[in-house]
Amino acid sequence: MILSLTVAAFFDSVAYVMGETHPKGSLCNFQAWWLTYFDWSALAWVCLITLNLYLNLVREISTNRYEK
Repeated sequence: MILSLTVAAFFDSVAYVMGETHPKGSLCNFQAWWLTYFDWSALAWVCLITLNLYLNLVREISTNRYEK
């Protein structure tokens, strides 16, 4: 999960490095899609890591059986 979060955060940062110098058009739309997708992806991985920690530490339920 940490690796997936790292990948999502990396690709999210790529769009921020591109900056806001692009005029309106297809590249601007692609950058907007890219930012939105990887922002939500990183948020989802953080939520899953939090849920996993909660189940393991607070509820003391092993989550190993959910791994592929």
